[in-house]
Amino acid sequence: MLWIKRNFFLMFGDLISAGLLAFGVFYLLTNTNKNKKVEADLEQAKATLTRLYGLDPFPSKTNIAIAKGETVKLQEAVKKAQQYFTPITYPKVTGREFQTLLANTIYELHTNAQASGVVVPSKTYAFSFEAQKALLQFAQGSFPALPEQLAETKAICQLLFDAKVNKLLNLRRTRLTTDDPPGSNDYHELKMEKDPTTGAMSSPYIVEFQCFSPELAATLENFNKSAHGLIVRALTVDGGAAAAATPAGTPAPPTNILTAAAETLKTVLNERLLKVMLLVEVIKLSK
Repeated sequence: MLWIKRNFFLMFGDLISAGLLAFGVFYLLTNTNKNKKVEADLEQAKATLTRLYGLDPFPSKTNIAIAKGETVKLQEAVKKAQQYFTPITYPKVTGREFQTLLANTIYELHTNAQASGVVVPSKTYAFSFEAQKALLQFAQGSFPALPEQLAETKAICQLLFDAKVNKLLNLRRTRLTTDDPPGSNDYHELKMEKDPTTGAMSSPYIVEFQCFSPELAATLENFNKSAHGLIVRALTVDGGAAAAATPAGTPAPPTNILTAAAETLKTVLNERLLKVMLLVEVIKLSK
């Protein structure tokens, strides 16, 4: 005890030195780990820089400016393409209001068909909405899908009327609810699909009609020029069976007469009535 009392300051200094030494070792180890992490990050940054310098094209100011210019061109191209995918507008109606809309639309389609000289299956043909004509209540999920399908059906039929096809045989659409009975000729078994990349929705329709080749060409041209994303996905033409189904009173095929200076040469185009089936998809872009 006497020695401790005499050397108190010496021992106190040794304890402080030991504490400082321990702190120094801890500080050294901690900062060594930090230095290693900094060195690893630096090496990774060097590797990334080396990779960037090795890219073709190199991300220089000139190439970046070119990339921005191409981006602007792409945006303009997308905007131009959107002009051909203008949504088909339809009223947001339900119940009795839809019944009124349906009756008016069917009447309008019959009137337009008659004005264009296009024969329809019957005077009461409902353009695939036969089941809905008699409904007072509609199944869940009918709206707004039914008014949308009605508007799309009207747009498709109008293109056929504008092309003055001879006869509309049938139009089929996708079933929506339990109101759409199986086995009916108003529906097909194709489904609406959504593109996972673009989010665009596709609604398929199958339309059958009779016409001659000029009217078929006009029909395809009308679909091609449509601003509502009406895309013809498939086309089948039957030139044999349709001839026997030609309705009474159908005008005779056209005759071209070519006159030369020395003689008159008559060329008769013995064209047969075609039976055409189109698979049409209505493409609706995501909003």
